[in-house]
Amino acid sequence: MLDWIKVFERLEELENVPALWRAGQDASLQWLRDMLSCQQGVLIADEVGLGKTRLAIALAACVANCGGRVAIVIPPGLTYQWRDEELAGFVRQASDLGVQWLKIWRPETRLLRTFRDLFTTGKGFPLSEHASITFISHTFGLPRTETAKRPELWALPFMLKKELVDGRQVRGAGKLIISEFQADAVQWLLKNGTSSSLGRVSTELLGKPSPDAFSDGANRELFEDLVGQLVGQFDLIIIDEAHKSRAGDDATKKEKAAETTRMSRLSRLLKYIVLRRGAKRTRAAKRVALTATPMEMDASQWVTIFNRIGLDSERVLNLKEVVTAFEKATRGLRVGSDVELRDLRSAASEFSAKLKSLVTRRLWRDDPMVRRFAEASGSASAAHPHRQLIHRVQQLDGMSGRDRTYLALTEVLSAAARGADTTFEVKTTGSRFSQALPILPVSPDAA
Repeated sequence: MLDWIKVFERLEELENVPALWRAGQDASLQWLRDMLSCQQGVLIADEVGLGKTRLAIALAACVANCGGRVAIVIPPGLTYQWRDEELAGFVRQASDLGVQWLKIWRPETRLLRTFRDLFTTGKGFPLSEHASITFISHTFGLPRTETAKRPELWALPFMLKKELVDGRQVRGAGKLIISEFQADAVQWLLKNGTSSSLGRVSTELLGKPSPDAFSDGANRELFEDLVGQLVGQFDLIIIDEAHKSRAGDDATKKEKAAETTRMSRLSRLLKYIVLRRGAKRTRAAKRVALTATPMEMDASQWVTIFNRIGLDSERVLNLKEVVTAFEKATRGLRVGSDVELRDLRSAASEFSAKLKSLVTRRLWRDDPMVRRFAEASGSASAAHPHRQLIHRVQQLDGMSGRDRTYLALTEVLSAAARGADTTFEVKTTGSRFSQALPILPVSPDAA
Protein backbone atom coordinates (compact mmCIF):
# COMPACT_ATOMS: atom_id res chain seq x y z
CA MET A 1 0.00 0.00 0.00
CA LEU A 2 1.31 3.46 -0.91
CA ASP A 3 2.61 5.56 1.99
CA TRP A 4 0.99 8.94 1.33
CA ILE A 5 2.82 10.51 4.29
CA LYS A 6 6.09 9.84 2.48
CA VAL A 7 4.60 11.22 -0.75
CA PHE A 8 3.66 14.48 0.98
CA GLU A 9 7.12 14.72 2.53
CA ARG A 10 8.63 14.44 -0.95
CA LEU A 11 6.20 17.11 -2.19
CA GLU A 12 7.14 19.45 0.67
CA GLU A 13 10.80 18.97 -0.20
CA LEU A 14 10.09 20.07 -3.76
CA GLU A 15 8.11 23.10 -2.52
CA ASN A 16 11.26 24.32 -0.81
CA VAL A 17 13.28 24.53 -4.03
CA PRO A 18 12.37 28.10 -5.15
CA ALA A 19 14.00 27.84 -8.57
CA LEU A 20 11.48 25.16 -9.57
CA TRP A 21 8.48 27.45 -9.18
CA ARG A 22 7.04 30.76 -10.31
CA ALA A 23 3.85 32.80 -9.99
CA GLY A 24 2.78 31.17 -6.72
CA GLN A 25 3.13 27.55 -7.77
CA ASP A 26 4.79 26.66 -4.47
CA ALA A 27 1.73 27.93 -2.58
CA SER A 28 -0.49 25.82 -4.83
CA LEU A 29 1.64 22.78 -4.04
CA GLN A 30 1.15 23.38 -0.34
CA TRP A 31 -2.61 23.69 -0.88
CA LEU A 32 -2.55 20.48 -2.92
CA ARG A 33 -0.73 18.65 -0.14
CA ASP A 34 -3.06 19.95 2.57
CA MET A 35 -6.27 19.15 0.68
CA LEU A 36 -5.27 15.69 -0.56
CA SER A 37 -4.23 14.70 2.94
CA CYS A 38 -7.87 14.91 4.06
CA GLN A 39 -9.92 14.17 0.91
CA GLN A 40 -9.80 12.12 -2.26
CA GLY A 41 -9.69 14.69 -5.02
CA VAL A 42 -9.22 18.32 -6.07
CA LEU A 43 -9.42 20.55 -9.14
CA ILE A 44 -6.55 22.76 -10.32
CA ALA A 45 -8.15 25.53 -12.37
CA ASP A 46 -5.32 28.01 -12.97
CA GLU A 47 -5.39 30.18 -16.07
CA VAL A 48 -3.56 28.87 -19.11
CA GLY A 49 0.20 29.24 -18.78
CA LEU A 50 0.43 29.41 -15.00
CA GLY A 51 1.71 25.86 -14.70
CA LYS A 52 -1.07 23.41 -13.88
CA THR A 53 0.84 20.68 -15.69
CA ARG A 54 3.99 21.23 -13.63
CA LEU A 55 2.04 20.97 -10.36
CA ALA A 56 0.50 17.68 -11.50
CA ILE A 57 3.86 16.36 -12.73
CA ALA A 58 5.48 17.17 -9.37
CA LEU A 59 2.82 15.19 -7.51
CA ALA A 60 3.07 12.32 -10.01
CA ALA A 61 6.86 12.17 -9.59
CA CYS A 62 6.49 12.00 -5.79
CA VAL A 63 3.93 9.19 -5.98
CA ALA A 64 5.94 7.21 -8.54
CA ASN A 65 9.17 7.62 -6.59
CA CYS A 66 7.46 6.25 -3.48
CA GLY A 67 6.43 3.09 -5.33
CA GLY A 68 2.93 4.17 -6.35
CA ARG A 69 1.33 3.88 -9.76
CA VAL A 70 0.08 6.95 -11.63
CA ALA A 71 -2.38 7.26 -14.52
CA ILE A 72 -2.27 10.60 -16.38
CA VAL A 73 -5.30 10.96 -18.66
CA ILE A 74 -4.66 13.62 -21.29
CA PRO A 75 -5.98 14.92 -24.64
CA PRO A 76 -4.47 13.03 -27.60
CA GLY A 77 -2.45 15.95 -28.91
CA LEU A 78 -0.60 16.45 -25.62
CA THR A 79 0.71 12.96 -24.83
CA TYR A 80 4.28 13.54 -25.96
CA GLN A 81 4.37 17.04 -24.47
CA TRP A 82 3.45 15.69 -21.03
CA ARG A 83 5.91 12.80 -21.19
CA ASP A 84 8.89 14.06 -23.18
CA GLU A 85 8.80 17.76 -22.28
CA GLU A 86 7.03 18.25 -18.97
CA LEU A 87 7.98 15.09 -17.05
CA ALA A 88 11.47 14.67 -18.46
CA GLY A 89 12.20 18.40 -18.12
CA PHE A 90 10.96 18.59 -14.55
CA VAL A 91 12.96 15.56 -13.41
CA ARG A 92 16.10 16.88 -15.10
CA GLN A 93 15.74 20.40 -13.66
CA ALA A 94 14.96 19.20 -10.12
CA SER A 95 17.92 16.83 -10.29
CA ASP A 96 20.23 19.64 -11.44
CA LEU A 97 18.97 21.79 -8.55
CA GLY A 98 20.06 19.18 -6.03
CA VAL A 99 16.94 17.12 -5.28
CA GLN A 100 18.78 13.97 -4.26
CA TRP A 101 16.06 11.37 -4.85
CA LEU A 102 15.64 12.59 -8.41
CA LYS A 103 19.37 12.31 -9.15
CA ILE A 104 19.24 8.52 -9.05
CA TRP A 105 15.68 7.90 -10.27
CA ARG A 106 14.09 7.94 -13.68
CA PRO A 107 10.45 6.89 -14.01
CA GLU A 108 9.51 4.09 -16.38
CA THR A 109 6.52 5.21 -18.43
CA ARG A 110 3.96 3.75 -20.81
CA LEU A 111 1.86 5.53 -23.42
CA LEU A 112 -1.64 4.34 -24.36
CA ARG A 113 -3.05 6.37 -27.24
CA THR A 114 -5.18 3.75 -28.99
CA PHE A 115 -6.32 0.19 -28.35
CA ARG A 116 -3.32 -1.17 -30.30
CA ASP A 117 -0.89 0.34 -27.81
CA LEU A 118 -2.13 -2.08 -25.18
CA PHE A 119 -0.36 -4.84 -27.08
CA THR A 120 2.82 -3.14 -28.30
CA THR A 121 4.69 -2.44 -25.06
CA GLY A 122 6.59 -5.72 -24.95
CA LYS A 123 5.88 -6.06 -21.24
CA GLY A 124 3.55 -8.25 -19.24
CA PHE A 125 0.15 -7.56 -17.72
CA PRO A 126 -1.22 -5.61 -16.07
CA LEU A 127 0.67 -2.77 -17.71
CA SER A 128 0.56 -0.57 -14.59
CA GLU A 129 2.82 -3.03 -12.76
CA HIS A 130 5.54 -2.50 -15.35
CA ALA A 131 5.47 1.31 -15.41
CA SER A 132 5.33 3.84 -12.61
CA ILE A 133 3.51 6.40 -14.80
CA THR A 134 1.05 5.50 -17.55
CA PHE A 135 -0.03 8.25 -19.95
CA ILE A 136 -3.50 7.49 -21.32
CA SER A 137 -5.06 9.49 -24.15
CA HIS A 138 -8.68 10.62 -23.86
CA THR A 139 -9.26 8.57 -27.02
CA PHE A 140 -7.90 5.30 -25.64
CA GLY A 141 -10.50 2.55 -25.59
CA LEU A 142 -12.26 0.20 -27.94
CA PRO A 143 -11.85 0.92 -31.65
CA ARG A 144 -14.84 2.28 -33.50
CA THR A 145 -16.98 -0.48 -34.96
CA GLU A 146 -16.76 0.77 -38.54
CA THR A 147 -12.93 0.98 -38.47
CA ALA A 148 -12.20 -2.24 -36.55
CA LYS A 149 -11.69 -4.45 -39.59
CA ARG A 150 -8.79 -6.63 -38.40
CA PRO A 151 -9.43 -9.32 -35.75
CA GLU A 152 -6.64 -7.99 -33.54
CA LEU A 153 -8.92 -5.01 -32.82
CA TRP A 154 -11.94 -6.97 -31.58
CA ALA A 155 -11.17 -10.69 -31.18
CA LEU A 156 -9.95 -10.69 -27.56
CA PRO A 157 -13.25 -11.64 -25.81
CA PHE A 158 -14.00 -14.36 -28.38
CA MET A 159 -10.56 -15.91 -27.97
CA LEU A 160 -11.01 -15.80 -24.22
CA LYS A 161 -14.42 -17.46 -24.47
CA LYS A 162 -12.91 -20.15 -26.70
CA GLU A 163 -10.50 -21.00 -23.87
CA LEU A 164 -13.21 -21.00 -21.19
CA VAL A 165 -15.80 -23.21 -22.92
CA ASP A 166 -15.91 -25.86 -25.59
CA GLY A 167 -14.36 -24.10 -28.57
CA ARG A 168 -17.14 -25.38 -30.80
CA GLN A 169 -19.53 -23.03 -28.97
CA VAL A 170 -17.64 -20.05 -30.41
CA ARG A 171 -18.16 -20.58 -34.10
CA GLY A 172 -15.52 -18.94 -36.22
CA ALA A 173 -13.11 -18.26 -33.35
CA GLY A 174 -10.77 -20.99 -34.56
CA LYS A 175 -10.06 -19.00 -37.71
CA LEU A 176 -9.21 -15.79 -35.89
CA ILE A 177 -5.59 -14.69 -35.85
CA ILE A 178 -4.27 -12.41 -33.12
CA SER A 179 -0.79 -11.30 -32.16
CA GLU A 180 1.39 -13.27 -29.78
CA PHE A 181 1.11 -10.51 -27.20
CA GLN A 182 -2.69 -10.61 -27.42
CA ALA A 183 -2.54 -14.37 -26.94
CA ASP A 184 -0.50 -13.68 -23.80
CA ALA A 185 -3.25 -11.28 -22.68
CA VAL A 186 -5.84 -14.05 -23.09
CA GLN A 187 -3.74 -16.41 -20.98
CA TRP A 188 -3.21 -13.72 -18.33
CA LEU A 189 -6.95 -13.08 -18.13
CA LEU A 190 -7.61 -16.83 -17.77
CA LYS A 191 -5.41 -16.89 -14.67
CA ASN A 192 -5.99 -13.42 -13.23
CA GLY A 193 -9.27 -12.09 -14.61
CA THR A 194 -12.04 -11.30 -12.15
CA SER A 195 -14.50 -14.10 -11.54
CA SER A 196 -17.41 -11.88 -12.57
CA SER A 197 -15.93 -10.99 -15.96
CA LEU A 198 -14.82 -14.56 -16.70
CA GLY A 199 -18.29 -15.76 -15.72
CA ARG A 200 -19.93 -13.30 -18.08
CA VAL A 201 -17.62 -14.25 -20.94
CA SER A 202 -18.45 -17.93 -20.36
CA THR A 203 -22.21 -17.61 -20.11
CA GLU A 204 -23.31 -14.54 -22.07
CA LEU A 205 -24.00 -14.58 -25.79
CA LEU A 206 -21.31 -12.49 -27.42
CA GLY A 207 -22.79 -13.12 -30.83
CA LYS A 208 -20.98 -13.96 -34.04
CA PRO A 209 -17.25 -13.10 -33.91
CA SER A 210 -17.14 -9.68 -35.52
CA PRO A 211 -16.70 -6.03 -34.45
CA ASP A 212 -20.49 -5.61 -34.63
CA ALA A 213 -20.77 -7.61 -31.41
CA PHE A 214 -19.68 -4.52 -29.50
CA SER A 215 -22.50 -2.38 -30.78
CA ASP A 216 -24.39 -4.11 -27.99
CA GLY A 217 -23.99 -2.08 -24.80
CA ALA A 218 -23.48 -5.03 -22.43
CA ASN A 219 -20.85 -6.63 -24.66
CA ARG A 220 -19.04 -3.32 -25.04
CA GLU A 221 -18.88 -2.77 -21.29
CA LEU A 222 -17.62 -6.33 -20.77
CA PHE A 223 -14.87 -5.78 -23.35
CA GLU A 224 -13.92 -2.48 -21.71
CA ASP A 225 -13.76 -4.20 -18.32
CA LEU A 226 -11.30 -6.76 -19.74
CA VAL A 227 -9.21 -3.94 -21.19
CA GLY A 228 -9.22 -2.21 -17.79
CA GLN A 229 -7.90 -5.36 -16.11
CA LEU A 230 -5.06 -5.52 -18.65
CA VAL A 231 -4.22 -1.85 -18.06
CA GLY A 232 -4.12 -2.31 -14.26
CA GLN A 233 -4.74 -0.23 -11.17
CA PHE A 234 -3.39 3.05 -9.84
CA ASP A 235 -2.80 5.11 -6.69
CA LEU A 236 -3.13 8.54 -8.35
CA ILE A 237 -5.26 9.61 -11.31
CA ILE A 238 -4.58 12.94 -13.03
CA ILE A 239 -7.19 14.07 -15.57
CA ASP A 240 -6.28 16.95 -17.88
CA GLU A 241 -9.13 18.88 -19.56
CA ALA A 242 -11.34 17.13 -17.02
CA HIS A 243 -14.44 19.19 -17.86
CA LYS A 244 -14.91 17.44 -21.20
CA SER A 245 -18.00 15.31 -20.90
CA ARG A 246 -19.81 15.35 -24.22
CA ALA A 247 -19.37 13.21 -27.30
CA GLY A 248 -17.06 15.02 -29.67
CA ASP A 249 -17.61 16.05 -33.25
CA ASP A 250 -15.72 12.96 -34.41
CA ALA A 251 -18.61 10.73 -33.31
CA THR A 252 -20.72 9.41 -36.16
CA LYS A 253 -24.45 10.15 -36.40
CA LYS A 254 -25.09 6.50 -35.63
CA GLU A 255 -22.96 6.69 -32.49
CA LYS A 256 -24.56 9.91 -31.30
CA ALA A 257 -27.96 8.32 -31.68
CA ALA A 258 -27.01 5.09 -29.90
CA GLU A 259 -27.46 4.92 -26.13
CA THR A 260 -24.20 3.02 -25.66
CA THR A 261 -22.04 5.69 -27.25
CA ARG A 262 -23.67 8.95 -26.23
CA MET A 263 -21.14 9.69 -23.54
CA SER A 264 -17.75 11.01 -24.60
CA ARG A 265 -14.82 8.67 -25.10
CA LEU A 266 -13.26 10.23 -22.01
CA SER A 267 -16.33 9.37 -19.93
CA ARG A 268 -16.28 5.77 -21.17
CA LEU A 269 -12.55 5.51 -20.56
CA LEU A 270 -12.88 6.64 -16.97
CA LYS A 271 -16.09 4.81 -16.09
CA TYR A 272 -15.57 1.42 -17.72
CA ILE A 273 -11.77 1.06 -18.07
CA VAL A 274 -9.81 3.10 -15.52
CA LEU A 275 -12.46 3.20 -12.78
CA ARG A 276 -14.16 -0.08 -13.66
CA ARG A 277 -16.36 -1.60 -11.00
CA GLY A 278 -13.81 -4.18 -9.74
CA ALA A 279 -10.86 -1.77 -9.54
CA LYS A 280 -10.98 -1.17 -5.77
CA ARG A 281 -7.48 0.27 -5.55
CA THR A 282 -8.06 2.74 -8.38
CA ARG A 283 -11.49 3.78 -7.15
CA ALA A 284 -9.87 4.69 -3.81
CA ALA A 285 -6.98 6.53 -5.51
CA LYS A 286 -6.29 10.22 -5.04
CA ARG A 287 -7.47 12.26 -8.01
CA VAL A 288 -6.39 15.58 -9.48
CA ALA A 289 -8.45 17.19 -12.25
CA LEU A 290 -7.17 20.05 -14.40
CA THR A 291 -9.05 22.70 -16.37
CA ALA A 292 -8.20 26.23 -17.43
CA THR A 293 -11.79 27.31 -18.07
CA PRO A 294 -13.80 26.86 -14.85
CA MET A 295 -15.86 30.02 -15.32
CA GLU A 296 -16.98 28.85 -18.76
CA MET A 297 -18.34 25.55 -17.48
CA ASP A 298 -22.04 25.01 -17.02
CA ALA A 299 -23.54 23.24 -14.01
CA SER A 300 -23.53 19.84 -15.70
CA GLN A 301 -19.80 20.09 -16.38
CA TRP A 302 -19.16 20.99 -12.74
CA VAL A 303 -21.10 17.90 -11.69
CA THR A 304 -18.96 15.83 -14.07
CA ILE A 305 -15.84 17.22 -12.37
CA PHE A 306 -17.21 16.47 -8.90
CA ASN A 307 -17.84 12.86 -9.86
CA ARG A 308 -14.45 12.49 -11.53
CA ILE A 309 -12.57 13.63 -8.42
CA GLY A 310 -14.38 11.05 -6.33
CA LEU A 311 -16.91 13.02 -4.28
CA ASP A 312 -19.70 10.99 -2.70
CA SER A 313 -23.18 11.25 -4.19
CA GLU A 314 -24.61 13.33 -1.32
CA ARG A 315 -21.90 15.96 -1.62
CA VAL A 316 -22.27 16.03 -5.39
CA LEU A 317 -26.00 16.73 -5.01
CA ASN A 318 -25.34 19.55 -2.53
CA LEU A 319 -22.73 21.14 -4.77
CA LYS A 320 -24.97 20.73 -7.81
CA GLU A 321 -27.45 23.11 -6.18
CA VAL A 322 -24.66 25.64 -5.56
CA VAL A 323 -23.24 25.62 -9.12
CA THR A 324 -26.74 25.61 -10.64
CA ALA A 325 -27.66 28.70 -8.61
CA PHE A 326 -24.45 30.41 -9.70
CA GLU A 327 -25.09 29.56 -13.36
CA LYS A 328 -28.65 30.85 -13.09
CA ALA A 329 -27.48 34.11 -11.50
CA THR A 330 -24.84 34.76 -14.18
CA ARG A 331 -27.19 33.94 -17.04
CA GLY A 332 -29.89 36.08 -15.44
CA LEU A 333 -27.72 39.20 -15.43
CA ARG A 334 -29.34 41.37 -18.10
CA VAL A 335 -29.61 45.03 -17.11
CA GLY A 336 -27.52 45.09 -13.95
CA SER A 337 -30.42 45.90 -11.66
CA ASP A 338 -30.00 45.88 -7.88
CA VAL A 339 -31.92 42.61 -7.70
CA GLU A 340 -29.76 40.94 -10.34
CA LEU A 341 -26.54 42.11 -8.71
CA ARG A 342 -27.73 41.04 -5.28
CA ASP A 343 -28.56 37.56 -6.56
CA LEU A 344 -25.21 37.32 -8.31
CA ARG A 345 -23.25 38.41 -5.22
CA SER A 346 -25.12 35.90 -3.07
CA ALA A 347 -24.64 33.04 -5.52
CA ALA A 348 -20.97 33.90 -6.09
CA SER A 349 -20.30 34.03 -2.36
CA GLU A 350 -21.88 30.62 -1.84
CA PHE A 351 -20.05 29.25 -4.89
CA SER A 352 -16.69 30.45 -3.56
CA ALA A 353 -17.24 29.21 -0.02
CA LYS A 354 -18.43 25.72 -0.98
CA LEU A 355 -15.71 25.10 -3.57
CA LYS A 356 -12.80 26.57 -1.60
CA SER A 357 -11.56 23.20 -0.38
CA LEU A 358 -11.91 21.59 -3.80
CA VAL A 359 -10.64 24.17 -6.28
CA THR A 360 -7.48 26.24 -6.53
CA ARG A 361 -7.19 28.97 -9.17
CA ARG A 362 -4.41 31.40 -9.93
CA LEU A 363 -4.91 34.31 -12.34
CA TRP A 364 -2.42 36.20 -14.46
CA ARG A 365 -3.77 39.52 -13.17
CA ASP A 366 -2.53 38.57 -9.68
CA ASP A 367 1.03 37.98 -10.86
CA PRO A 368 3.35 40.80 -9.62
CA MET A 369 4.78 41.39 -13.10
CA VAL A 370 1.32 41.72 -14.67
CA ARG A 371 0.22 44.01 -11.84
CA ARG A 372 3.17 46.31 -12.47
CA PHE A 373 2.37 46.34 -16.18
CA ALA A 374 -1.31 47.08 -15.49
CA GLU A 375 -0.45 50.03 -13.25
CA ALA A 376 2.12 51.44 -15.68
CA SER A 377 -0.24 51.14 -18.65
CA GLY A 378 -3.28 52.49 -16.83
CA SER A 379 -5.26 49.24 -17.20
CA ALA A 380 -5.31 48.15 -13.56
CA SER A 381 -9.07 47.54 -13.66
CA ALA A 382 -8.94 45.32 -16.76
CA ALA A 383 -9.69 41.62 -16.35
CA HIS A 384 -6.75 40.64 -18.58
CA PRO A 385 -4.37 43.61 -18.72
CA HIS A 386 -1.61 41.47 -20.27
CA ARG A 387 -3.81 40.73 -23.30
CA GLN A 388 -4.13 44.27 -24.57
CA LEU A 389 -4.04 44.56 -28.34
CA ILE A 390 -1.27 46.98 -29.27
CA HIS A 391 -1.26 47.99 -32.95
CA ARG A 392 2.25 48.10 -34.33
CA VAL A 393 3.89 47.40 -37.66
CA GLN A 394 7.17 45.50 -37.44
CA GLN A 395 9.16 45.39 -40.67
CA LEU A 396 10.65 41.95 -41.30
CA ASP A 397 13.90 43.35 -42.66
CA GLY A 398 14.39 45.18 -39.39
CA MET A 399 14.07 42.09 -37.21
CA SER A 400 16.99 40.05 -35.96
CA GLY A 401 17.39 36.49 -37.15
CA ARG A 402 16.38 35.24 -33.69
CA ASP A 403 13.15 37.25 -33.68
CA ARG A 404 12.33 36.17 -37.22
CA THR A 405 12.72 32.55 -36.13
CA TYR A 406 10.34 33.13 -33.22
CA LEU A 407 7.86 34.76 -35.58
CA ALA A 408 8.01 31.81 -37.98
CA LEU A 409 7.52 29.30 -35.16
CA THR A 410 4.55 31.15 -33.68
CA GLU A 411 2.93 31.39 -37.11
CA VAL A 412 3.33 27.62 -37.46
CA LEU A 413 1.78 27.05 -34.02
CA SER A 414 -1.07 29.36 -34.89
CA ALA A 415 -1.75 27.61 -38.19
CA ALA A 416 -1.61 24.16 -36.60
CA ALA A 417 -4.00 25.20 -33.84
CA ARG A 418 -6.53 26.27 -36.46
CA GLY A 419 -6.13 23.22 -38.67
CA ALA A 420 -3.76 25.06 -41.02
CA ASP A 421 -6.37 27.75 -41.71
CA THR A 422 -4.37 30.98 -41.73
CA THR A 423 -7.07 33.29 -42.97
CA PHE A 424 -8.06 34.74 -39.60
CA GLU A 425 -6.62 38.16 -38.88
CA VAL A 426 -5.30 38.11 -35.33
CA LYS A 427 -2.95 35.30 -34.45
CA THR A 428 -1.89 34.49 -30.92
CA THR A 429 1.69 33.82 -29.94
CA GLY A 430 3.24 32.69 -26.74
CA SER A 431 0.92 29.70 -26.46
CA ARG A 432 3.52 27.85 -24.37
CA PHE A 433 3.63 30.69 -21.84
CA SER A 434 0.22 32.27 -22.37
CA GLN A 435 1.36 35.83 -22.80
CA ALA A 436 -1.26 36.10 -25.57
CA LEU A 437 0.69 38.71 -27.52
CA PRO A 438 -1.09 39.23 -30.85
CA ILE A 439 0.56 39.45 -34.25
CA LEU A 440 -1.27 41.34 -36.97
CA PRO A 441 -0.57 39.92 -40.44
CA VAL A 442 1.52 42.06 -42.74
CA SER A 443 -0.03 42.32 -46.19
CA PRO A 444 2.26 42.29 -49.26
CA ASP A 445 1.47 45.98 -49.87
CA ALA A 446 2.28 47.00 -46.28
CA ALA A 447 5.49 45.00 -46.34
